[in-house]
Amino acid sequence: MLDILKANGVRATFFMTGQYARAYPSLVRRAVGEGHTIGNHSYSHPNMTKLSSTSQAAQMDSATRYISAAVSGGYKPCFFRPPYGAYTSTTVSLARTRGMSTVKWSKDTRDYTTPLYLSSSFQRTIVYNATNPLTSHPDILMHDGSPGNYRQNTVNSVQRIITFYKSRGYVFTDPIGR
Repeated sequence: MLDILKANGVRATFFMTGQYARAYPSLVRRAVGEGHTIGNHSYSHPNMTKLSSTSQAAQMDSATRYISAAVSGGYKPCFFRPPYGAYTSTTVSLARTRGMSTVKWSKDTRDYTTPLYLSSSFQRTIVYNATNPLTSHPDILMHDGSPGNYRQNTVNSVQRIITFYKSRGYVFTDPIGR
């Protein structure tokens, strides 16, 4: 996915778990080095509404620690995306005290429901979900997977999604328009 984004001059925001950052620090470094934003997506992807405030804080802090450790210079995420989009006012407050805005998405590609094997029909569904209905500021939820759990259908859809939005004059930004 990073190769496709680079070829198109597009920067994205990747919401990474601490487990992912711990396992693949070179991918975190590469993404940041290529101008992408890394957001905090908790350490282990729990439903935050089921956790105590102490456990929620630990999830955020652990993820930030591993994301920061992966990038020299102490990169610190400024966005938090709660797993499953599930959060409480406590979650938002904890993120805010850690310097992170809580953000969700406006377009769910539902790529996590597609099988890992290649399928042009699943790729069409991902593109359709990312582009319909057309909105002014879409924040598109996609999952790139990881080595060993690679989401090729998602990756193969990215070029079509970029082409769709660019042809309509859209500019790709982080969640707050930078």
